[in-house]
Amino acid sequence: MASAAAPTIRRIRPPRVYGSVNRRRSTTETKQIFVYDNEDDHEKCLIQENELRELNRRQLIRIQLLENDYRQLDDDIAQLQNERDLLLKQKRILEEELDRSSYHASANVDLHVYTQKLENECRDLRCEIAMREKEKLELTEMVTDFDVQIKQAHHRQEEWRDAHNELENLLATETENRHCLEVQLKEANIRQKENENQIRRLQDDLDEVILTKQEIVKLNYILVQNAESLREQLRTVRTQAAEIRIISASSSISFDNLDESLPCLIYDNDDDTPDCETINNQSGSCQSSLFSEINSLETMSNETITKCLNSTTNDIELDLLLAKTTTLSSS
Repeated sequence: MASAAAPTIRRIRPPRVYGSVNRRRSTTETKQIFVYDNEDDHEKCLIQENELRELNRRQLIRIQLLENDYRQLDDDIAQLQNERDLLLKQKRILEEELDRSSYHASANVDLHVYTQKLENECRDLRCEIAMREKEKLELTEMVTDFDVQIKQAHHRQEEWRDAHNELENLLATETENRHCLEVQLKEANIRQKENENQIRRLQDDLDEVILTKQEIVKLNYILVQNAESLREQLRTVRTQAAEIRIISASSSISFDNLDESLPCLIYDNDDDTPDCETINNQSGSCQSSLFSEINSLETMSNETITKCLNSTTNDIELDLLLAKTTTLSSS
């Protein structure tokens, strides 16, 4: 792993100095080819050439120094590379030792955990053994108790057999009683059906009574209206009677208008009531009978109207019939 992780060793390239030196040499060599016409120019050129040669010499010295430095740097790099290789080897060795030590440490930890687990299991097993011994003692006690209970159960079984025989006898008597009760139940069902039929008949009668009650209410309403009309007719009769009393003092008067109002006052056109002609004949015969009839009508009308408003239909019909008979008998 350490060898794979180590980077590849490559030689560091020196800076490009030699090319520049060669270029300078070539330029100096080319400059020497020129031909000068004037001597002054030639001297100047010689001076410049000497200066350039001096500069070139210095540059060469510098280049040599730089090359020496590069060689020294190459040696240092090689030495450092060797040291790096040694360090990588040491690192690899240390990593291997670390892996071995970690493996052994983990194995020791696992072994320690396993031993602790075994100790705990042994402790649990000891506790379970103690509990099983206690349970064994309890089970032996329970077995003895069960033996006692079995003996008691046999004794109870004998008692239950006797009770079973008694219950069979009671069951026979109960079946007989049940048969009697079933007969009574059938009779009760028959009676219930009869009662239901009677209830239906009573319900029908009740419906008829409700219908008759509704008719009676309608008749009461009609009678109230008739009572109001009778009151109006009574007022007219009273006014006519007063007029008749006033006029009868001076002369005899025809009672045609009075005959028209009296049949309305004497209520319905029943078959039992007398005709208006008989009343007209009796009223025409005697004036005193007319006044007595008017007075009786006044007393009768007040009583019958109050009774009509406060009584039932049958009472009203009876009162009307009695009033008619009393008026006719008095006339």
